This record gives sequence, C-alpha cells and structure tokens, in this order.
Amino acid sequence: MEQGQTHVIELVKELGMFALKSLLTLNAGACLALLAFLANVLSADKSSAHIDLATLRMSLGWFLAGIGFVFLEIAISYLVAQLSSVGRALTQNLWCFLSLMILPPLLSFVAFACGAWQAMTAVSW
Repeated sequence: MEQGQTHVIELVKELGMFALKSLLTLNAGACLALLAFLANVLSADKSSAHIDLATLRMSLGWFLAGIGFVFLEIAISYLVAQLSSVGRALTQNLWCFLSLMILPPLLSFVAFACGAWQAMTAVSW
C-alpha cells in the first residue's frame, strides 16, 4: 500500500471516530441536560411551565436510542475489523458494507433530532 493510501485510510478512521464521539456526546449530553432541567423545574416552588412528562420520557428514550446506535456502530466496526484481519472482508459487497457503516450513525443523529423536537414540544410556558 502506498504512503498516500495509508494516510487517507488513517484520516477516514479519525473522522469516523470523531463522528461517533460527537454523536455520543450529543445524545448523552442531551440526556443529562434534560434530567437537570426537569429536576430544576420540579424543585421550583412556583413554575409557570406546563410539562408533559410522557413526552419528556419519550424524548429521553430517543436520546438513549441514539446512544445505543453509537454503540451498535462501534460493535459493527469491531466485527468488520476482525473479519478483515482473517481475510473475510465485507467490502466485497459494497452496498452491504456502506449500509452497515452509515446507517447506525445516521439513525443516532435522527434519534437526537427527534428527542430534541419532543423535548421542545413537551414544555410550554
């Protein structure tokens, strides 16, 4: 393998790990922020906010699903690396490989967006 190809492979690996770390931080941070907000509002004596707890619980579920998709992608990446090391690469079927590598992070971001939308609609002032 050429020096340029090795550099490109390393760059793609680093960008992929950055994306997974970002998605994990987004979803986990959203869980923590939602729980902190809820604790703050519920501890206040007089709050003018109307909170739909069922919708907030659903929002928290979306964020947890986003975290789950990140861990699913990490497991898939590990299995692909292990299969490649024994000579059974999944890259022969390009569409299968791309779906396995792109779908879970995409679903993680969609889960974050759905959770954020639900959290916004659960609170009215």
